[in-house]
Amino acid sequence: MGKLWGQIAHVRGIITYGISPYEVGVFNNLFKRVMPNTLRRIKEEFLYIAVPTGSAYMVYRYAEAEHTRLSRKDPADYANEK
Repeated sequence: MGKLWGQIAHVRGIITYGISPYEVGVFNNLFKRVMPNTLRRIKEEFLYIAVPTGSAYMVYRYAEAEHTRLSRKDPADYANEK
């Protein structure tokens, strides 16, 4: 009877998991530190994403309109139509 609780028997094939004390407070600083930092990062990177995305969308829209215009029987009739 000299063994402590949890060391009474050794059972093979059973896996136990525990949680670290550092993982318990994951959401402690969510609104205080995490959200402002996330918004700051989005604000800093906005132009790097928005300008190429907007340009690509404008090129796509132009290509679709040009394809539709050229797919008609007589594209010269609709040269000024957008």
